[in-house]
Amino acid sequence: MLWFYSGSRALVFSGGSYSRQAPVAAASPVDKLLEGFWEARGVFDPAQRQELVRLAKALPLQGGADEGSLDEDFAPPLQLAEGAPLPGIPTTWALNQSVPEIAGVSRRLLELHALLGGGADVDVVWMVTREPQLLAASRQQLLSRLMAMRLASATAGVDVVKVVEAQPSLLLLDEGNPLADWARLAPEELAELIKGWEQGVASDSDPEWQARAVQLRAYHRQHGDTSVGWREGDDPELARWANKQRRNLAAGLLVPAKAELLQELRFEPDETEAEWLRWFLDLARFKEAHGHASPMSLSAGADLYLINWCSVQRVAHRCKVLSRRQLDLLNSIDFDWSGADPLS
Repeated sequence: MLWFYSGSRALVFSGGSYSRQAPVAAASPVDKLLEGFWEARGVFDPAQRQELVRLAKALPLQGGADEGSLDEDFAPPLQLAEGAPLPGIPTTWALNQSVPEIAGVSRRLLELHALLGGGADVDVVWMVTREPQLLAASRQQLLSRLMAMRLASATAGVDVVKVVEAQPSLLLLDEGNPLADWARLAPEELAELIKGWEQGVASDSDPEWQARAVQLRAYHRQHGDTSVGWREGDDPELARWANKQRRNLAAGLLVPAKAELLQELRFEPDETEAEWLRWFLDLARFKEAHGHASPMSLSAGADLYLINWCSVQRVAHRCKVLSRRQLDLLNSIDFDWSGADPLS
């Protein structure tokens, strides 16, 4: 049997003759959105994803709506505990046991997508993966946040949808949070707030800045550096805040008191150098524990990523691209430049 396509219909050649099959329907935007979510949740079999989409679309809406009207109304919020993982299917693929979750997640995804304009360029799946509580927020809460942000930034030319896509937590500000009442902010405070939005930071007001500085100090005590964002488990909000401070330092926008506090913490203003220092400190700790700075694959306690980082430093040294500061730091711990490694 051979398949050919003529327009939207399939022609099947079998037994010496052709027969015309029904049109092959293209996936709708709703189907694509739901399939994308379930794929992100670990359902890699296309047939299983299509079954999840079919099941969700066939379920009637609460309140007696007709079947198949999944994308025509909004569902009540899911009951998610703070920090709870996204709903998913059981590992044993007990599909019938997951019907409420499947329906609830599907409806909430479509609701959020519709509130953000329904465009194909808004990655709602990524948003709810990063902020699962979006599935638990009410439609009124999400809508009020969007409207407030649009009104607050009406004269600034800010694409609010893109801002909340980059920083979904902006849609989850508590009513009691003063940052939720943007209309009462002074013009200069609002301008600073919008700058934070555009750089993925919910707020960089003085109280928020001081709170983040306390977090950064705690991070420094724990790790010995301020290279937040390059270790597994790092707070992504703190990492975005730190990157904003680097941009502000480079542009001369930080007041002296804030710049001095960051300097006191040995805050590295260069993002690339901050990442380099994170690995150097790991190597320095390795030497302190093992008596040498040449982690190899058979070394007790050696980390594969650290081994590869050392290989990169040797290659960079041969290519003369290491900075004087980097050379001096590596030499200070007797780094073995001639060590054998996969990249040599």
